Amino acid sequence: MANLKDNIASNEKVSSALAQYAWKKRQLIIFAPNSDHKQYKLFKEYQIDFSEDFLDRKLQTWFVIGDNVLMMDTTIEVELKNNDFREIFQVNKDEFRLILVGYDQVEKLRLGEANIDLIFSKIDQMPMRQSEIQDK
Repeated sequence: MANLKDNIASNEKVSSALAQYAWKKRQLIIFAPNSDHKQYKLFKEYQIDFSEDFLDRKLQTWFVIGDNVLMMDTTIEVELKNNDFREIFQVNKDEFRLILVGYDQVEKLRLGEANIDLIFSKIDQMPMRQSEIQDK
């Protein structure tokens, strides 16, 4: 019974952490077995090379890497654990996954590779993004 309570508490922590950015930020959750993983390194390059595009699209990034501490952008999230994110998003510890969560907290895209064109394309098709583009 304690396990079920722990799972519910973990789920609530992750949901609450993501929900605090609802309607403010789109969130990318990057899962990788370790920081040497090829797709993780590629994503980090994209994050630097396309930093203006990330800002323009209001993207915030969570990093769930191996047994490292959970990071949101460059901030350590001590209240949350990597396994909590893996459990909720059903991602195994040994796989790379990139998950895009929209303003509405709904999963919009799940990829097994760091494909920046696909990510940006998916975001740019969203109604809220279309509105943001028109407002500029």
